[in-house]
Amino acid sequence: MLSCPVQVLGRVVDDAGVNHMVLAWRGATGWQQRVMVRSVLADARLIKQLADYGLPVRTDNAAGLVKFLGAYEEANLSELPAARGATAMGWADRETFIWGNKVISPRAIVEPDDKNPATWASAGWVRLKSTSEDGWVEGLRAEGEFRRWRDAIDRVKYLPRITLALLVSFAAPLLFRLGVRASSFVVDFHGTTSVGKTTTLRYAASIWGQPFMGPDSLVTSWSSTYTYLELTIGRRRHLPLFVDDTKDARGKTTVPALLSTIGNGRGRGRGTADAQVRQTGAWQTTCISTGEAPAVSFSEGGGERTRTMEVEGSPFDGLDVPVARGLIAEVEVALQSNFGHAGPLLVQHMMTIGDAELAEMYEEILSSLLANVKSSQETRMVRYRAVLELTLRLAERALSLPDDSDGRWTIPEPWTALWPSIVNDIDDAGGAARGLELVASWVDENPHKVADASSRTANAEQRDIIAWHHKEEGWVAFPTRALHERVLLEGFAYEGLMRDWRDSGVLLQHRLGKFSVQRSIHGRRRSVVVVDARRLWPDDDND
Repeated sequence: MLSCPVQVLGRVVDDAGVNHMVLAWRGATGWQQRVMVRSVLADARLIKQLADYGLPVRTDNAAGLVKFLGAYEEANLSELPAARGATAMGWADRETFIWGNKVISPRAIVEPDDKNPATWASAGWVRLKSTSEDGWVEGLRAEGEFRRWRDAIDRVKYLPRITLALLVSFAAPLLFRLGVRASSFVVDFHGTTSVGKTTTLRYAASIWGQPFMGPDSLVTSWSSTYTYLELTIGRRRHLPLFVDDTKDARGKTTVPALLSTIGNGRGRGRGTADAQVRQTGAWQTTCISTGEAPAVSFSEGGGERTRTMEVEGSPFDGLDVPVARGLIAEVEVALQSNFGHAGPLLVQHMMTIGDAELAEMYEEILSSLLANVKSSQETRMVRYRAVLELTLRLAERALSLPDDSDGRWTIPEPWTALWPSIVNDIDDAGGAARGLELVASWVDENPHKVADASSRTANAEQRDIIAWHHKEEGWVAFPTRALHERVLLEGFAYEGLMRDWRDSGVLLQHRLGKFSVQRSIHGRRRSVVVVDARRLWPDDDND
């Protein structure tokens, strides 16, 4: 029937209930092993695909092989090793956490091989590897020493934006343990500064594994397709996502679509060619995003805003650029060879605490915070803050060493410095007010480029007009192209900002689907964006 011996070594049932078999055969270079879905081994047509991997199966012997494997399995069912198989990262059960190729339990971190049943007993679970593995899976690993990682982080943890990023990264596994009390959320670091945003992502990613550039980096780019990013979230499940630079996003809808998908906790449903519904991933996790413009400025809807904590400014705010660059270089040298220790330690600590106790701690923190909430929009954001405050407590306990001089490693709280601006940005999540302030400053700094729109004649010397101001009628008209360029220069997504201006009444005129209108100014038809002058200069008489 076959020119080589073949046998079934074990059975794996994955987290969706699908059965897999470990098949082994002796080929030209020795024994080969493959993990295959059981339906492949039970179908004479499908089993022929194993010929691509060296099994000498053909049309004339496929049916016989299927019959043999069925009889082999039936005869040895009670003796075959069995394991549970995880297809995604995170909590498999309350005492099992999948991290890359490793399985974390309260007592150990082991690496069972899904193709080798002899390794299964140490964990009871294995990670079922995909035939097309993403490089970042290999990035989920530990290198170097935990103490050296912690010493490097101590150099920057007093900077509140970096502290916040670390807590967001640590918090991802906690959400599942809190159940329906906690939902996925995004923290977006944005601003025009060129120093520190990507570096902050790397610090946060180093908690779980390899944070630097390369095929196994845990940091990905907004230039990835939406489908890839969604699949990545589904694979990470209870581990954080790190996405760099929104300006590189493909298309106008990628950023808002992904923000919404993260918050919903489930991927988009998709049909298949045979009219079936393809299974979508589900997750409870966190995401850290960076960009020049606020991530929510890419969105037309309001849902993404209540799921996204916007943090503006440089992570190294207060440091001179040369000092910041020197500090970054020193810390990165240490993190290049010391990473991936802190996250597993935190997970193991969480395993020592019951769900009820975690819930009680969370509710206590949340109740205290809700007592000071001033708006309904702030309520959801306060829930995220409660998760992060609980994460801080857990991380300090998990990452303390016996010889710490004061008995516990500490993480400075970031809220005193950041929470007031975060709360203010909830009502102005797209940056409408900040955008107005910057445009008003642009006009005020260039009075020689602002023309009187009420005049019947144009000044022939003014060839680079940035605005026409009609004081009596109370409007300012900006040339569409000039305003577009300025808004981009200030670090905003133009269409997102214009939508905010339209929705908040800043635009006095607009067309369906358009933010500009055609107006006759100084006897010439022009494409302009018409803004309420009272909103542009709220503190004066439009002088």
